[in-house]
Parts: sequence; C-alpha cells; structure tokens
Amino acid sequence: MTKLIVDTKKLKENAKKVLAITSDFKYKIAVTKGNGYGHSTKLATKAFVKAGFNMFGLARFSECLETYEVVKKDKKIKIFSLSVIEPEHIEECIDKGFIVPITSLEQIQLYIQNKTIKGLNVQIVLNTGMNRIGFNNKEFIAKAYDLLVRYKAKIVGIFSHIFENDDIALSTAQFDKFEELLEAIPNWEKIPYRSMRASWGIANLDKIPLRKWETCCRPGTTLYGFASYNSNEVNLMNAFSVAAEIAHINIVPKGEKVGYGGTYITTDTIEYIGVVPCGWGDGIPRNFNTGSVYINGSLYPIVGRIAMDSFAVKLDKEVKINDTVYIFKDFKHACTFISNPNDIANVIAVICNFSINRVPRIKLKKFNAI
Repeated sequence: MTKLIVDTKKLKENAKKVLAITSDFKYKIAVTKGNGYGHSTKLATKAFVKAGFNMFGLARFSECLETYEVVKKDKKIKIFSLSVIEPEHIEECIDKGFIVPITSLEQIQLYIQNKTIKGLNVQIVLNTGMNRIGFNNKEFIAKAYDLLVRYKAKIVGIFSHIFENDDIALSTAQFDKFEELLEAIPNWEKIPYRSMRASWGIANLDKIPLRKWETCCRPGTTLYGFASYNSNEVNLMNAFSVAAEIAHINIVPKGEKVGYGGTYITTDTIEYIGVVPCGWGDGIPRNFNTGSVYINGSLYPIVGRIAMDSFAVKLDKEVKINDTVYIFKDFKHACTFISNPNDIANVIAVICNFSINRVPRIKLKKFNAI
C-alpha cells in the first residue's frame, strides 16, 4: 500500500520557527487548507497546536468542520474560512463560532434570506488587485458594513491577499490600496484581525515593512517546509515522504514487452522487473513513466506506462519483495517525480493529488514501526 508519511515533529519545529519570525504580529493564523497542504488536516493541526498556534485558516466548510473536531475541546482556538461559505451552512457557522469571509453585497443578502446572521463572526474581504474575491469599491464596503451591523453580525476581521510574489512594487501598491479601502470601514482600528500577508509577504518584511494597521498574518506553505524564507537562515524542514513497496518481481528475458502498450522492451539478457502497487488512481502522474524511485538508497528507473494501480521498475538482484520504494523521499532525494522541487506550487499540487482514500497519511513513527 502507498503511504504518505508525515513527520509531525518537523511540522512542529517549522511552526515554532515561523512563530518566532512573526513575533511582530499579534495574531497568527496557521493555514491548513487542502488537507493540511496534503499532509493531513488532523496531523498538521495537532502539530501546530503543540507549537503554539491557536488560529487556523481553511478553504471549505467541510475543512472547518474537520478542524473543529480536532480542536473543539480548546475554546480559545478560532477557525477562519478563507473562502465563501454556502448559505445553508451559516447557522452551523454561528453555532461553532467559525469566522466567515464577506465578499459581496449579494452574499450578505443570500445569508439574510436563508437564515439570520445575528452573531455570525465575519471578515470583510478587500480586493486590492487580485480580482478574485472581495470589495474594491468604498461605497459597497460602506453598504456591506451597514448591513452587517444592522443584522447584528460580528465584524472581527478584514483581509486581502498578495498575488504577485516577484513584484515588490506591485505588492506595495496592494498595501496602499488596503489602506485606502480601510477608510470606508468605521472604527476599523477596533476590528482585531487585519491581515494581508501569507508566507511570501512575511518573508519579505524587510522589503515591505509592517504597516501600522497589520495585526495578523497567515503563514501557510512555510509551515510545511516549503521555501519562502531563506532555507539556510531559517532551516525549515521537509516533513513528508511518499512510499510504497515492491509487491512482485518478474525475471524477464531480452526482447520482451512490459506493461500496457508494450512501450518498454527489455534489452538485457535477463532483467528484474519489479511491480509497485501505486498508480495514477493513487495520484501518480501518468507522465512519470520516465521517472525513477529510491530503493535501499539507490535510484531505479521506471519502465513502461503508469497504470491505474501500479507501475514497473527495472531492478537488480539486490532488491527484494517488500523492500520500501520511495516515490518521494525529501527535497534532496526528490527522484524525478517532482520535476522542479523548488517550485512550491508544483510540490503542493503533487502532494494534494495523492488520493485521501487510497493513500493514507501516517506518522513517521508509525511507519518506522511497520
């Protein structure tokens, strides 16, 4: 069985380092959306709580519920949704204290039509240039504020998002736009959670200094060891690996075809072809057929097509059935599974694509005991 192995100790250490870096912010929201960036919501949340986080940012109502089940005994922990919540879930959001983003006047009207919003914790989202969600018009912001106050929602936050990580001038302009739009919100300084920065914005505090209105930040990728900071300076650590095992070994003579379509033909007199029970149904990209994997510390090439449930590897006599196969070991031993380990979005996409149903997330300690 393929497993995604999570080193929760490294997650905790990364979180402690990020908390130290963000000490100038009064509030820090650990972003654990996307199943904890593929690491497991439950495992990541528990590790970050142990490190000292008490706020969590998610992207779906279902993720908020899953996190709530992990932390519900601690009444101090706050759960933020960073994406719009459907009207049918608002009553439960009120009941559980979830903090919901408000992005348009239409959204408020839908909530009011469906159920009361009295007591609903909300964040007003400002569109500072990304043009994804949020208000970019002072008149609409003022109307939204009036509606929320009239229907007794609790305005507890204001946030926006940096969208261009390579352009300091453009990002600075977004901060200026945030300040401009703040003017439409009465007594904004009394609203506690005001945030603009995720991991990249935090990493560039030296280039875009902290603004007086910033009270909150939202670290995400860095908590998992992905490099938004200088890795040598902060020493964030990769906290996951993906492993399976050799399920079967075929001894195949020269000139035989292997796998669907027979795209690989053996060239040696005798070849040892191992079968790994992991395929595109588990999350392996079909174009990984030119890749390689780590077994017992050495690289072995994949041969033939990636099937839904398995792929084949050209072995030697040293490899045995049940030997561990690392599809991804760490950033130093990324194999060729991830084409560019320095591309953060690419790595996250790869991890999240591993099926939750077919690829269980397990602690490193448990994996080592198998």
